[in-house]
Amino acid sequence: MSSYIEVRRQGWRNGKELNTITYYISSESASAWRFAKWIRGHRKIENNLHWTKDVVLKEDGCGLVDSQAASNGGIIRSMIFNLLVMAGYHSISEGISAMGEKVSVVWDVLMGTYAKPNG
Repeated sequence: MSSYIEVRRQGWRNGKELNTITYYISSESASAWRFAKWIRGHRKIENNLHWTKDVVLKEDGCGLVDSQAASNGGIIRSMIFNLLVMAGYHSISEGISAMGEKVSVVWDVLMGTYAKPNG
């Protein structure tokens, strides 16, 4: 059995009215509440991880055309993102500024001995 889901989003964002409709197709048979939970979870990943990798870590503009190099670059950006989250940074930009080129700090995060400075 297939399910067709229509999600309407209405409100204001950055002073502009927001009114969108998004459609989903699923092979699952579930309640509207369950679908809403799944869709919110997917959006959270999209907004937190992919947006950060695209905008902050400039993944879309990296200019790599070789598929292996692009894959490796994506893996490295994911590692950077995860290391900064492990270090307790909610802002990836803040984490990059704080850590910069401090290899010893990155090592401490990997080893689980890093304590984020207060401030």
